[in-house]
Amino acid sequence: MALMLRGSASRLRRLLDPSAAAGGAHRAVLQLTGGARGYASEREMPSGGIKPTFAGAYCEGLQVELGQAKAEVSIGFETGRLARLTDGAVVASMGDSRVICTAVMAREPDPSANFLPLVVEYRERTYAKGEIPRTYTKREGAPKDREVLAMRVVDRALRPLFPKGLHHETSIQAIVMASDRSQDPAVLAVNGASAALAISSIPWHGPVGAVRVAVMGMSTEHGHEHDGEVVLHPTDDEVERCDFTLFYAGTEHRTLMIEAQSMKQAGVPE
Repeated sequence: MALMLRGSASRLRRLLDPSAAAGGAHRAVLQLTGGARGYASEREMPSGGIKPTFAGAYCEGLQVELGQAKAEVSIGFETGRLARLTDGAVVASMGDSRVICTAVMAREPDPSANFLPLVVEYRERTYAKGEIPRTYTKREGAPKDREVLAMRVVDRALRPLFPKGLHHETSIQAIVMASDRSQDPAVLAVNGASAALAISSIPWHGPVGAVRVAVMGMSTEHGHEHDGEVVLHPTDDEVERCDFTLFYAGTEHRTLMIEAQSMKQAGVPE
């Protein structure tokens, strides 16, 4: 299972690594700022580009299989159109879900800080699922527990790769713009934030790949046909009826963060 997880991180790393043949999102930004004026849509699209969500952006993507049904869906990373005043901005997509991730760093270090002042903001907007906030003022409220936990996941996955001694105020924002309610947007937020840092001028030893894994029906009490099956990118319904879920984030050669949850009160055997 570890090889399978690292394989997903490896594919994402190859996608965004500027030294890779495919080029990925890093090469996209270089093309958008490398002398030629105008957006990517105004010039010849390099090989490997796919149709972006926003006209004028450059998008790189790959096909993955979701859940037990192994339905093929595209994961895309597009840049060059939105939030162009940030150090790095990427719209990450999976299916019909969209998360915009931005990265900004102060130009001067904070003289009073003896640590990395990194702030991560993750918000799931109500309009992402086609609804209006149900509050009296019809406005977004304070972050929910789910959003706070997602902020911690993004922070734990990205913070270890910043160089030691970096004391510049750094802000990473991930806003869910659209959700198809089939996948956890937090996974997309980690990958999108990693891409935004990778294409920016911020010193950072990435990129990072993240994936959610579910182990289905490890005990006979559920009576599932897929007893003990390991499922990559499980749907929300599969997460609810599985015995064990795992959130993995890491580079091609290093594991950075593992978050596990057992759906059984007695836990699961090793």
